[in-house]
Amino acid sequence: QRNDDARESLGRALSLAREAGDPRREAVALGNLGLLEARAGRYADAVTCHEQHLSIARELGARESEVFALGMQEVGRAAVVGE
Repeated sequence: QRNDDARESLGRALSLAREAGDPRREAVALGNLGLLEARAGRYADAVTCHEQHLSIARELGARESEVFALGMQEVGRAAVVGE
């Protein structure tokens, strides 16, 4: 239940960031959603979130965010292969 509530809240945050045209907050929401999906064992969904996060981070030139997203994306891919 808590994961479902968190996913719903993060989905709302992501929608609001997109509506506001705020890519930094969009990237944060995607990163957090990716972490939640990985924690729930939904690694393919986590990878998708982190791929989007990575794309935004690169567009913004946000190197620290890019490093985080790239690392999490690879962790998720490794988990998908291990499924």
